[in-house]
Amino acid sequence: MVGTQQVWARVAWAVLALGRELGAADQLLAGMPFDEAGLRARKRITWDEYCTMIERLCAAAGGPRALEELLATSYNATLPEMRAAAGAFVSPKLLFRFVFEVLDPIAFAMLEWRYEELGGDRIRLSSSLLPGVRPCIAYFQGSSGAIRALPGHLGLPQAGILDRDITPTHAVWDVRVPPSHTIVGRARQIAIRLVLGAERDGSLVTATVATPEPAHETVRLGHAVAVWQLTPRQTDVLALVATGKTNKEIGVALECADNTVELHVTNLLRKAGVTSRTQLIARFWSEPWGSPP
Repeated sequence: MVGTQQVWARVAWAVLALGRELGAADQLLAGMPFDEAGLRARKRITWDEYCTMIERLCAAAGGPRALEELLATSYNATLPEMRAAAGAFVSPKLLFRFVFEVLDPIAFAMLEWRYEELGGDRIRLSSSLLPGVRPCIAYFQGSSGAIRALPGHLGLPQAGILDRDITPTHAVWDVRVPPSHTIVGRARQIAIRLVLGAERDGSLVTATVATPEPAHETVRLGHAVAVWQLTPRQTDVLALVATGKTNKEIGVALECADNTVELHVTNLLRKAGVTSRTQLIARFWSEPWGSPP
């Protein structure tokens, strides 16, 4: 469990930048085992440290509603590398899916993430803490603002939150996304450089996450088979899981029962060394594999 309770430090930089806007940066860092320079030199901080920062930001902003509005209006500006992804997505739904199924599982390994299509311009987003992880309602409250702000990376109006269910351990949002700039949404191949931290000399530590071409998917599948020692059926299931298919959709495609698919997915999680479906997808697409084995 210790390994899952680490947060991508780059998102903590964003929280600190918001605290600076409120004149509360020192307050956010009080008693922490790092100062601002130390935070920038880290790739990860603990979930407890991140919760403390976001709870202090909530208090400095004036409460949960004010925290949501702060993130809705200012959060995008604190993550300029996300703006670099804007040209790669025409559809805001594709951007939401990329964030919830690839980026967020990398940034927050202690949470499970889910993206669902509800039809038309509506989607459902959900996240929940893994068992044994410290509850933090301020995190989920602030996430409402980040969700509203996300289409701004595409130069679009804010998303609308139609309904929400927020507790200290999970949240579900029903969201109306703004229409894309074109009639048909599609994604081009992209490579987004993520800032993981900075060395003491100020040089950035980075990693790249890309949306792959079909041939790239085949290469990754070949590596997964070799490295994770997958059976042919597990390989078939992984190929569909990696593209976002549900267990029911996989069962239809492979002509097998839902509980059989669930068993294969459970074995895939074990072999990949992850604890959730979203972590499996994130690892499949972000693992630094090269040429086919």
